[in-house]
Amino acid sequence: MKAKPWVLCFILLTSCASSSTSASSSMNPSTSTSNSEPLKILNVNLYEGYASYPIRAFFGNEPIADPDLYYEIEDESICEISNNMAIPLQIGTSQVIASTDDGRETTFIVRVKSHTELRFHADVLSREEEFNLTVNPDPSPTLFIGDSFFDPRVFWRSFYDDFEGLNCFSAGISGSKADDWIHFRKRLIDNISPKQIVMHIGTNDVNDSEKPTFKPLDYYKQITRFLDLVLSESPDVKIYFFGIENRSGSSGYESKNLYVEAVTKMIEEEFAPAYSNQFVYMDSPAVFNADQQRYLSSDGIHPSPEGYAYYVSFLKGLLEF
Repeated sequence: MKAKPWVLCFILLTSCASSSTSASSSMNPSTSTSNSEPLKILNVNLYEGYASYPIRAFFGNEPIADPDLYYEIEDESICEISNNMAIPLQIGTSQVIASTDDGRETTFIVRVKSHTELRFHADVLSREEEFNLTVNPDPSPTLFIGDSFFDPRVFWRSFYDDFEGLNCFSAGISGSKADDWIHFRKRLIDNISPKQIVMHIGTNDVNDSEKPTFKPLDYYKQITRFLDLVLSESPDVKIYFFGIENRSGSSGYESKNLYVEAVTKMIEEEFAPAYSNQFVYMDSPAVFNADQQRYLSSDGIHPSPEGYAYYVSFLKGLLEF
């Protein structure tokens, strides 16, 4: 059942004033959005065998939270759209017409690509195999996800020794960003059914040189888009999120560290309080940034042995495994 036009208007005008959890969403509209602004929707890329992806709709340049739209899919064998999520069915491309109750309309493209085109497909397969081959795997482990900080093959090599006997599994993938994990979440979160999740994600987002026009707010939205999805789709799973630590060295990190600090502050002070019963922010940046020589390895990015020891000690004092 689609909302009446006046209901849609009311939602758009009041959503930013809401103090509910959805107020923290990275897709909230501005209260100044006008009914005369055109409807815009970004094209969607999906991958066979991977998760659905959120429709990103805008009135003008203002994002719409929970858009109330009608969708007409040109080729329904390619994808489905349910609750504003595009779901891959088979490889191919389809045009989609989206419209509102008040007559605004736009078209966008949904592409379902082969899983071989996903940059991290081999890593996902490796993680799935590792989990399935775990001796007496518990269906509800403490799951570690995110970037290279949590990759036990390359950086956190002591992970399984550090958490021996505590039913932990690490699916960290080096180089991955928050948007990558939107695609991964079906296979590396839902299919694992974790008891709780520990995350380290965001350092590659903020330090991405491919997006030179991005500002801290853009990176914040990119990261929290993924967090919003996980929290809404797994309401009974608690998430423990390590903040994004600064990088050291003289490779241009100094300017990006200012962005890192701004994004981390928004996650701690704006996002975390909105999910206070489900999302726990852990302030590792306060420790790492104060003594980078001690807590960072020689590459100036990843934790040193003492940095990982800090993670382990902190988590063992906080979590119930």
